[in-house]
Amino acid sequence: MKLLYFPLFVFALIQSRFFKEYENFWCIKLVGISTGVILIPVLFYTCNGAFGKTADWINISIFFLSDAIAFLVETQLFKKDSLLCRRPKFAFIVIGLIGVLFVVFTFAVPRIPLFQNPLTAMSST
Repeated sequence: MKLLYFPLFVFALIQSRFFKEYENFWCIKLVGISTGVILIPVLFYTCNGAFGKTADWINISIFFLSDAIAFLVETQLFKKDSLLCRRPKFAFIVIGLIGVLFVVFTFAVPRIPLFQNPLTAMSST
């Protein structure tokens, strides 16, 4: 999930310099980044639940599929320009908070099943 989030966030920072005419830019980016980040564990655990242990190429495909869907969602929202965005600064803060949580949870791993080591089935602390 971090492999998807951080490049998308950096790309969004660069892209924001060129998309100044879109007032809802950061709201669209929040939807796109959230879509990609949420799809990775949903697809991964769905495949693992359905097929047991999955091959590495399937896991890599899940990453690329999630990335592609995130960009497709963003593209559709930019084309329609119909997303109601009342607080784009708040959307930017939420995107930044997601990044902070990724960093914090890397070093202070919560003791919930989502953060369990899949190889040892133990918490990663």
